[in-house]
Amino acid sequence: MLSEIVYGLLAAFGWGTGDFLAKLSSDKIGYLRTALYMQVVSGVFLIFFSLPDMPRLWQYPTATAAAAELGVVSLVGLLALYKGFQTGKLSMVSPIVSGYPALTSLLAVLLLGETLTPMRGLGVVVTISGVVLVSVQSQRAAGAETTMKTSGIVYALLAFAVFVLLYLAIKLVVITLGVWLPILMLRWVSAGILGISLIASGRSFAPPKLDSFRLVGPVAMLDTFGNIAYNSGVITGSIAIVSTLSGLFSAVTIGFAWLWLKERLARHQLIGVLAILSGVILIGYFA
Repeated sequence: MLSEIVYGLLAAFGWGTGDFLAKLSSDKIGYLRTALYMQVVSGVFLIFFSLPDMPRLWQYPTATAAAAELGVVSLVGLLALYKGFQTGKLSMVSPIVSGYPALTSLLAVLLLGETLTPMRGLGVVVTISGVVLVSVQSQRAAGAETTMKTSGIVYALLAFAVFVLLYLAIKLVVITLGVWLPILMLRWVSAGILGISLIASGRSFAPPKLDSFRLVGPVAMLDTFGNIAYNSGVITGSIAIVSTLSGLFSAVTIGFAWLWLKERLARHQLIGVLAILSGVILIGYFA
Protein backbone atom coordinates (compact mmCIF):
# COMPACT_ATOMS: atom_id res chain seq x y z
CA MET A 1 0.00 0.00 0.00
CA LEU A 2 1.19 3.47 -0.87
CA SER A 3 -0.03 4.81 2.48
CA GLU A 4 2.40 2.73 4.53
CA ILE A 5 5.28 4.07 2.43
CA VAL A 6 4.13 7.66 2.94
CA TYR A 7 3.64 7.14 6.67
CA GLY A 8 7.07 5.53 6.99
CA LEU A 9 8.76 8.45 5.24
CA LEU A 10 6.81 11.00 7.32
CA ALA A 11 7.92 9.21 10.49
CA ALA A 12 11.51 9.38 9.27
CA PHE A 13 11.22 13.12 8.67
CA GLY A 14 9.67 13.80 12.08
CA TRP A 15 12.13 11.67 14.03
CA GLY A 16 15.17 12.75 12.04
CA THR A 17 14.49 16.47 12.42
CA GLY A 18 13.47 16.06 16.05
CA ASP A 19 16.64 14.14 16.87
CA PHE A 20 18.80 16.89 15.43
CA LEU A 21 17.09 19.47 17.63
CA ALA A 22 17.29 17.05 20.59
CA LYS A 23 21.07 16.96 20.15
CA LEU A 24 21.20 20.76 20.35
CA SER A 25 18.88 20.78 23.37
CA SER A 26 20.80 18.01 25.18
CA ASP A 27 24.05 19.91 24.72
CA LYS A 28 22.41 23.03 26.15
CA ILE A 29 20.26 21.85 29.08
CA GLY A 30 21.23 18.18 29.46
CA TYR A 31 19.64 15.01 28.17
CA LEU A 32 17.47 14.41 31.26
CA ARG A 33 15.70 17.77 31.17
CA THR A 34 15.35 17.53 27.39
CA ALA A 35 13.70 14.11 27.73
CA LEU A 36 11.44 15.21 30.58
CA TYR A 37 10.07 18.38 29.05
CA MET A 38 9.81 16.89 25.59
CA GLN A 39 7.48 14.28 27.09
CA VAL A 40 5.48 16.86 29.06
CA VAL A 41 4.94 19.17 26.08
CA SER A 42 3.98 16.25 23.88
CA GLY A 43 1.67 14.80 26.54
CA VAL A 44 -0.22 18.07 26.94
CA PHE A 45 -0.54 18.47 23.17
CA LEU A 46 -1.93 14.94 22.76
CA ILE A 47 -4.67 15.20 25.41
CA PHE A 48 -7.05 17.12 23.16
CA PHE A 49 -6.69 14.71 20.23
CA SER A 50 -7.00 11.66 22.48
CA LEU A 51 -10.26 12.64 24.17
CA PRO A 52 -12.59 10.81 21.73
CA ASP A 53 -10.67 7.56 22.32
CA MET A 54 -10.45 7.82 26.12
CA PRO A 55 -13.25 5.24 26.76
CA ARG A 56 -11.00 2.60 25.22
CA LEU A 57 -8.70 2.82 28.24
CA TRP A 58 -11.21 1.05 30.49
CA GLN A 59 -12.85 -0.94 27.70
CA TYR A 60 -9.55 -2.67 26.93
CA PRO A 61 -7.64 -2.94 30.23
CA THR A 62 -5.09 -5.42 28.86
CA ALA A 63 -4.08 -3.08 26.04
CA THR A 64 -4.01 -0.16 28.47
CA ALA A 65 -1.68 -2.04 30.80
CA ALA A 66 0.52 -2.98 27.86
CA ALA A 67 0.71 0.66 26.75
CA ALA A 68 1.78 1.66 30.28
CA GLU A 69 4.49 -1.00 30.25
CA LEU A 70 5.69 0.23 26.87
CA GLY A 71 5.94 3.69 28.44
CA VAL A 72 8.70 2.32 30.67
CA VAL A 73 10.40 0.73 27.67
CA SER A 74 10.09 3.99 25.73
CA LEU A 75 11.72 5.95 28.56
CA VAL A 76 14.77 3.66 28.61
CA GLY A 77 15.20 4.00 24.86
CA LEU A 78 14.71 7.76 24.86
CA LEU A 79 17.21 8.36 27.67
CA ALA A 80 19.78 6.15 25.96
CA LEU A 81 19.24 8.01 22.69
CA TYR A 82 19.55 11.49 24.17
CA LYS A 83 22.53 10.49 26.32
CA GLY A 84 24.18 9.20 23.19
CA PHE A 85 23.49 12.50 21.46
CA GLN A 86 25.01 14.42 24.35
CA THR A 87 28.18 12.33 24.65
CA GLY A 88 28.80 11.39 21.01
CA LYS A 89 28.62 12.59 17.44
CA LEU A 90 25.15 12.86 15.95
CA SER A 91 26.32 11.37 12.65
CA MET A 92 27.54 8.27 14.54
CA VAL A 93 24.77 7.68 17.08
CA SER A 94 21.80 8.22 14.77
CA PRO A 95 22.76 5.65 12.09
CA ILE A 96 23.36 2.95 14.71
CA VAL A 97 19.96 3.53 16.30
CA SER A 98 18.27 3.61 12.90
CA GLY A 99 19.34 0.00 12.39
CA TYR A 100 16.39 -1.15 14.52
CA PRO A 101 14.28 -2.03 11.43
CA ALA A 102 16.65 -4.95 10.77
CA LEU A 103 15.34 -6.92 13.74
CA THR A 104 11.88 -5.35 13.81
CA SER A 105 11.19 -6.41 10.22
CA LEU A 106 12.50 -9.92 10.80
CA LEU A 107 10.47 -10.37 13.99
CA ALA A 108 7.34 -9.02 12.29
CA VAL A 109 7.62 -11.74 9.66
CA LEU A 110 8.48 -14.48 12.16
CA LEU A 111 6.10 -13.58 15.01
CA LEU A 112 3.24 -11.64 13.44
CA GLY A 113 2.94 -13.57 10.19
CA GLU A 114 3.64 -10.60 7.92
CA THR A 115 4.75 -11.27 4.36
CA LEU A 116 6.88 -9.38 1.86
CA THR A 117 6.94 -9.60 -1.92
CA PRO A 118 10.39 -10.51 -3.27
CA MET A 119 11.17 -7.02 -4.62
CA ARG A 120 9.95 -5.20 -1.54
CA GLY A 121 11.89 -7.70 0.55
CA LEU A 122 14.96 -6.83 -1.50
CA GLY A 123 14.27 -3.16 -0.80
CA VAL A 124 14.18 -3.88 2.93
CA VAL A 125 17.48 -5.80 2.75
CA VAL A 126 19.21 -3.08 0.73
CA THR A 127 17.95 -0.36 3.09
CA ILE A 128 19.07 -2.24 6.19
CA SER A 129 22.44 -3.02 4.58
CA GLY A 130 22.97 0.69 4.04
CA VAL A 131 22.16 1.44 7.67
CA VAL A 132 24.56 -1.26 8.87
CA LEU A 133 27.32 0.03 6.59
CA VAL A 134 26.95 3.57 7.88
CA SER A 135 26.94 2.40 11.48
CA VAL A 136 29.93 0.05 11.30
CA GLN A 137 32.13 2.50 9.44
CA SER A 138 31.22 5.31 11.83
CA GLN A 139 32.20 3.16 14.78
CA ARG A 140 35.56 2.26 13.27
CA ALA A 141 36.34 5.84 12.41
CA ALA A 142 35.80 6.88 16.00
CA GLY A 143 37.71 3.99 17.56
CA ALA A 144 41.11 5.60 17.38
CA GLU A 145 40.00 8.83 19.03
CA THR A 146 37.36 7.98 21.59
CA THR A 147 36.12 5.15 23.77
CA MET A 148 32.88 3.30 23.12
CA LYS A 149 31.19 5.17 25.95
CA THR A 150 32.35 8.70 25.18
CA SER A 151 31.54 8.30 21.50
CA GLY A 152 27.95 7.44 22.38
CA ILE A 153 28.09 3.98 20.81
CA VAL A 154 27.09 2.10 23.97
CA TYR A 155 24.04 4.30 24.43
CA ALA A 156 23.21 4.02 20.73
CA LEU A 157 23.28 0.22 20.89
CA LEU A 158 21.05 0.25 23.96
CA ALA A 159 18.55 2.54 22.22
CA PHE A 160 18.69 0.28 19.17
CA ALA A 161 17.77 -2.82 21.19
CA VAL A 162 14.97 -1.04 23.05
CA PHE A 163 13.41 0.41 19.90
CA VAL A 164 13.32 -3.04 18.28
CA LEU A 165 11.01 -4.20 21.07
CA LEU A 166 9.02 -0.97 21.27
CA TYR A 167 8.20 -0.57 17.59
CA LEU A 168 7.31 -4.22 17.18
CA ALA A 169 5.01 -4.35 20.20
CA ILE A 170 3.34 -1.00 19.55
CA LYS A 171 1.23 -2.43 16.72
CA LEU A 172 -0.48 -4.81 19.15
CA VAL A 173 -1.54 -1.80 21.23
CA VAL A 174 -2.37 0.54 18.36
CA ILE A 175 -4.87 -1.80 16.73
CA THR A 176 -6.90 -1.74 19.96
CA LEU A 177 -6.38 1.75 21.41
CA GLY A 178 -6.01 3.67 18.15
CA VAL A 179 -3.28 6.02 16.93
CA TRP A 180 -3.36 8.70 19.65
CA LEU A 181 -3.86 6.99 23.00
CA PRO A 182 -0.73 4.78 22.94
CA ILE A 183 1.50 7.82 22.36
CA LEU A 184 -0.28 9.71 25.16
CA MET A 185 0.24 6.77 27.52
CA LEU A 186 3.91 6.47 26.59
CA ARG A 187 4.46 10.19 27.18
CA TRP A 188 2.82 10.50 30.59
CA VAL A 189 4.15 7.22 31.98
CA SER A 190 7.67 8.17 30.85
CA ALA A 191 7.39 11.76 32.14
CA GLY A 192 5.97 10.60 35.48
CA ILE A 193 8.70 8.05 36.11
CA LEU A 194 11.46 10.42 35.04
CA GLY A 195 10.06 13.32 37.08
CA ILE A 196 9.76 11.21 40.23
CA SER A 197 13.26 9.84 39.70
CA LEU A 198 14.73 13.33 39.39
CA ILE A 199 12.96 14.48 42.57
CA ALA A 200 14.10 11.40 44.50
CA SER A 201 17.70 11.83 43.38
CA GLY A 202 17.73 15.53 44.19
CA ARG A 203 18.72 16.47 40.66
CA SER A 204 17.52 19.69 39.08
CA PHE A 205 14.52 19.49 36.82
CA ALA A 206 13.73 23.19 36.60
CA PRO A 207 11.96 24.17 33.37
CA PRO A 208 14.34 25.42 30.70
CA LYS A 209 14.59 29.11 29.96
CA LEU A 210 12.70 30.53 27.03
CA ASP A 211 15.61 30.32 24.59
CA SER A 212 16.15 26.65 25.46
CA PHE A 213 12.42 25.93 25.39
CA ARG A 214 12.41 27.04 21.78
CA LEU A 215 14.33 23.85 21.13
CA VAL A 216 12.42 21.50 23.45
CA GLY A 217 9.01 22.51 22.05
CA PRO A 218 9.84 21.67 18.42
CA VAL A 219 11.54 18.43 19.55
CA ALA A 220 8.28 17.39 21.20
CA MET A 221 6.14 18.30 18.19
CA LEU A 222 8.39 16.64 15.62
CA ASP A 223 8.89 13.46 17.66
CA THR A 224 5.14 13.26 18.23
CA PHE A 225 4.52 13.78 14.52
CA GLY A 226 6.88 10.88 13.79
CA ASN A 227 5.06 8.61 16.25
CA ILE A 228 1.66 9.53 14.85
CA ALA A 229 2.86 8.75 11.33
CA TYR A 230 4.37 5.43 12.44
CA ASN A 231 1.24 4.33 14.31
CA SER A 232 -0.96 5.35 11.38
CA GLY A 233 1.17 3.24 9.07
CA VAL A 234 1.32 0.06 11.15
CA ILE A 235 -2.35 0.10 12.16
CA THR A 236 -3.31 -1.17 8.70
CA GLY A 237 0.03 -1.73 6.97
CA SER A 238 3.16 -3.82 7.34
CA ILE A 239 5.53 -3.23 10.24
CA ALA A 240 8.36 -4.48 8.04
CA ILE A 241 7.77 -1.72 5.48
CA VAL A 242 6.84 1.15 7.81
CA SER A 243 9.64 0.32 10.24
CA THR A 244 12.25 0.08 7.50
CA LEU A 245 11.29 3.41 5.94
CA SER A 246 11.05 5.13 9.31
CA GLY A 247 14.67 4.07 9.85
CA LEU A 248 15.56 6.68 7.25
CA PHE A 249 15.40 9.26 10.04
CA SER A 250 19.15 8.74 10.27
CA ALA A 251 19.67 10.16 6.77
CA VAL A 252 17.70 13.26 7.78
CA THR A 253 19.71 13.66 10.98
CA ILE A 254 23.03 13.16 9.20
CA GLY A 255 22.04 15.80 6.66
CA PHE A 256 21.39 18.35 9.39
CA ALA A 257 24.60 17.38 11.20
CA TRP A 258 26.55 17.89 7.97
CA LEU A 259 24.99 21.28 7.27
CA TRP A 260 24.89 22.83 10.75
CA LEU A 261 27.34 20.91 12.94
CA LYS A 262 29.95 20.41 10.22
CA GLU A 263 30.11 16.68 10.92
CA ARG A 264 31.51 15.16 7.73
CA LEU A 265 30.61 11.78 6.28
CA ALA A 266 33.26 9.22 5.43
CA ARG A 267 33.19 7.62 1.99
CA HIS A 268 31.67 4.45 3.40
CA GLN A 269 28.93 6.46 5.06
CA LEU A 270 28.07 8.05 1.73
CA ILE A 271 27.85 4.61 0.13
CA GLY A 272 25.58 3.53 2.97
CA VAL A 273 23.29 6.52 2.48
CA LEU A 274 23.06 5.75 -1.26
CA ALA A 275 22.18 2.15 -0.43
CA ILE A 276 19.45 3.34 1.91
CA LEU A 277 17.95 5.61 -0.73
CA SER A 278 18.12 2.81 -3.31
CA GLY A 279 16.25 0.51 -0.96
CA VAL A 280 13.54 3.11 -0.47
CA ILE A 281 13.12 3.42 -4.25
CA LEU A 282 12.72 -0.35 -4.51
CA ILE A 283 10.12 -0.44 -1.76
CA GLY A 284 8.20 2.49 -3.24
CA TYR A 285 8.33 1.40 -6.86
CA PHE A 286 7.08 -2.11 -6.18
CA ALA A 287 4.34 -1.02 -3.74
